[in-house]
Amino acid sequence: MSLQAQAENLVRSGYEITVKTVILLKKIKEPGIVFVLNQEEPIISASTGQFVGTKRRGFGLPGGKMHDNELPTEGAIREVGHETGLAITVEDRDLLHVILSGDNHAKIYYNGRDAKATNQSGWVDHSRDKDFDPVPVEQAVVVPVEEIVALYESGKEARIAAKEDSRMYPVYKSDLFVAYVRAKMFLEQGL
Repeated sequence: MSLQAQAENLVRSGYEITVKTVILLKKIKEPGIVFVLNQEEPIISASTGQFVGTKRRGFGLPGGKMHDNELPTEGAIREVGHETGLAITVEDRDLLHVILSGDNHAKIYYNGRDAKATNQSGWVDHSRDKDFDPVPVEQAVVVPVEEIVALYESGKEARIAAKEDSRMYPVYKSDLFVAYVRAKMFLEQGL
């Protein structure tokens, strides 16, 4: 089964879907991938509605839960705009990876293309978006591709420094893996 068919099957099967996007900024001094610092938040079981734990505060790729009647690509674009203020292009052909993460939940990862700031301040105006549910993302950082490769290949818990206070926060493992694969593609093939 192709990766695209697997993703479509998960959506049709009623899985709770988190869409994530790798945004590789190539036209900067040090090409890198965008990560956002997420707040600690409760984890609720999709099947039972019960509290099952807490997602720790850390860095991850921009993303979030897919809305009802939304295509995964639409969710990826919406979430990136909400969390980073960047407008991107995402199509089915940009699908990078699918990870089943237990309890009827899956993460679908896309490659975001053509990233552009959406206004002078770099933030999207959501005043007319009735579905806007702001995620408490404190900041976004661009991690150089060489650093992503080194973090992943070290085999140790990856940590990234926050801009505001320079404290080190963990990087979510599945997000680091997908960012690593994308960084290697860029370094080895220029893609």
